[in-house]
Amino acid sequence: MQLDTTSKDLLQTAALETLDRIRNDQDQVPPRLKPMLAYIESHLFDPKLNVNRLKDACGIRDNSVAIHFHAAVGKPPHAYISHCRLETAARLLRDTDLPIWKISDLLGFSSIQVFSRSFYRWADQRPTTFRRDARKRLADRPRIQQAVDSPQTEEYWRRAMSGALKDDEAAVLIQRLLEIYPPGRRPLA
Repeated sequence: MQLDTTSKDLLQTAALETLDRIRNDQDQVPPRLKPMLAYIESHLFDPKLNVNRLKDACGIRDNSVAIHFHAAVGKPPHAYISHCRLETAARLLRDTDLPIWKISDLLGFSSIQVFSRSFYRWADQRPTTFRRDARKRLADRPRIQQAVDSPQTEEYWRRAMSGALKDDEAAVLIQRLLEIYPPGRRPLA
């Protein structure tokens, strides 16, 4: 697939945090797994990337490598690749106006249906719903940030952090936090 410059730039920007985490993971794993993470980093959005291709590219013949990979990074290779792609998808959905089918293509999914199903399993939301909710949260952020930064609330937050709030004040704080961060949402990273 030929990427236009704008899409390529947007993908690179959205993938920065994910690629940094892959590099950090690469520093933490045993030497045997370093080539696998290096290959994932350089081919993350290749539609042909799968565990067999990864093992072939790294010259690994041992089937137990998936077990060692899981033990080292917390996920088997396929789930790790999928998580990295979907994490980038969330940033693209939140921060760009790219159509969902284009995001699916950019990230290497075989179809928009596969992307949508994978994203739903990962985020408990369809991509369109995630985009709408993320943008609503971003639109609310200046109002929330203004309330948090006011001198009146500075003392309130200081007391909250020290555990010195009265029960009714703590209940209000919890309610405000639940409005900002609804329960059941998985964090992006």
